[in-house]
Amino acid sequence: MTQTIITRTVLVLLVIIWFSCLGHRDLIAPDEARYSEIPREMIASGDWLTPHLDGFKYFEKPALQYWLTAISFKLFGQSNASARLWMTIAGFLCALFIGFLTSRLKDPSHPDRQAGLFSFVITLTMVEFILFGHILTLDMSVTLFLTLSTGSLILAQLHRHQPQVNRNWMLLGWVAMALAVLSKGLIGVLLPCGAVFFYMLWQRDWQILRHLHIIKGVIVFLLVGAPWFIAVSLVNPDFAHFFFIHEHFERYSTMVDNRPGSIIYFIPVFLLGVSPWLVTALKVIFKPDFSWKPSVNEKFNAQRFIWVYIVMIFLFFSLSHSKLPAYILPVFPFVAVLSSLRLRQQPSLGKEYWTLAVLGIICLISGIIITRFATPTIPAELFAHYRPWIISSALIMLAGAGLMRYWRYLPVPAVLAGGTAMLLSLQFLLVGLQTIAPARSAVAEAAVIRQSVATNVPVYALNFYPQSLPFYLKRTIKLVGTTGELEMGIKADPTNWLPDLQHFAQQWQQHKQAAAIMKKPTYEKLIAMQLPMRLIYKGVSNIVVVRF
Repeated sequence: MTQTIITRTVLVLLVIIWFSCLGHRDLIAPDEARYSEIPREMIASGDWLTPHLDGFKYFEKPALQYWLTAISFKLFGQSNASARLWMTIAGFLCALFIGFLTSRLKDPSHPDRQAGLFSFVITLTMVEFILFGHILTLDMSVTLFLTLSTGSLILAQLHRHQPQVNRNWMLLGWVAMALAVLSKGLIGVLLPCGAVFFYMLWQRDWQILRHLHIIKGVIVFLLVGAPWFIAVSLVNPDFAHFFFIHEHFERYSTMVDNRPGSIIYFIPVFLLGVSPWLVTALKVIFKPDFSWKPSVNEKFNAQRFIWVYIVMIFLFFSLSHSKLPAYILPVFPFVAVLSSLRLRQQPSLGKEYWTLAVLGIICLISGIIITRFATPTIPAELFAHYRPWIISSALIMLAGAGLMRYWRYLPVPAVLAGGTAMLLSLQFLLVGLQTIAPARSAVAEAAVIRQSVATNVPVYALNFYPQSLPFYLKRTIKLVGTTGELEMGIKADPTNWLPDLQHFAQQWQQHKQAAAIMKKPTYEKLIAMQLPMRLIYKGVSNIVVVRF
């Protein structure tokens, strides 16, 4: 009874830590700024069909998360916290579903609550899962729906003997797959279907095709997933080619986005991302709990299917010419499933505490020498302010490692202690990032501009794109001499864009009042051009001037 109360108390603590401090950090460019500004512009313009970024059409990703974030803005106002809210909810729901799934893998009619507990805690406390559950990107959203789709398929196959239950889980899986496509594109259907294909070949489980409810499922998938793609393509004829060809096939097969990485790029990402559960995770990947050679008469093997799903995603993105750490985020919830089942079989936790201890030592050393990483854009002074947060995080990790070792023969307390320490320590690191936010966010610049000029006065960004400025300024800005990821939108409608400083100077001279943000080299060029202006802000990396 006492252990149950303690367990529930720690779980509540985990939930509180997970959802805490969403609004403390300013939105960091480029990702957090981009994925908060697009929903803001949806609300401001009333156009919820065609995504826009700084007033330009933006077709790189589908609209589902934009809609959900815009709803959050409508309900709670536009803020750092409401911008990150859906992403954080998505991560929590993903962990909850994984706990539910794991508890029913061995025997769906008799849930294993301890296995489910392990899976929930491990998912919620993996390094990569924590980071992308609190740093605003689209990856946690697509991970939730991929997890729901794949997990529903697994539960459906475990209920083949119950046709109605099988059908209901499969239809839920088809709906979730459509939502995954609406979150980040074709990987939402490619990854689950690829796992089914390769599992079926390996397992020789041809019966799986009879229990996928393909005809009903495709109809449901199209009803949920197709309307937005059809509607946005009708309004924007250039959408289909850019989204499906450029954003999928060209990005995967070429260096068009300049995100290179070697074939082993995701190995260190995985090793760090799965921590502090690294030891067990490696065991279940290289020594899984199933025979490498399946039996001819073997029925659906959930663990084999999960293993195929994990390895297929890892290899798929490893072969891509475009790589970012978040791409393999969908594997981590299912690594947690296999790890939890393995821990459930063991009388002790094993050597997991060593991973947390090593991370703590690395973090401690990094905190001590942090100022050595100073750059022209992030000076040593800002890193010095970050030092206490890093050292505090390191001490929490080391304390968690000590508790894990002390309770290593009591798996439930050990998992809870290690998971809580990992989550709390990374929250300290994330909260502490606010100390270096002035180098990566335009909050101060937006405040100065609002105080200095009227809301209808044009604001220019010269030779760079300060992506968080429009969100905090609550209006779009005019770009000069830069295109970046807005190249497609600018080509479609260049009226709000200037190609160089000469064109900017002509417009600047015509204004009675205007503002401009720039870097120091550009500011020196403007001085040489003898443009009328007054300096109103000089920050860590940005300079703001106005014309009166």
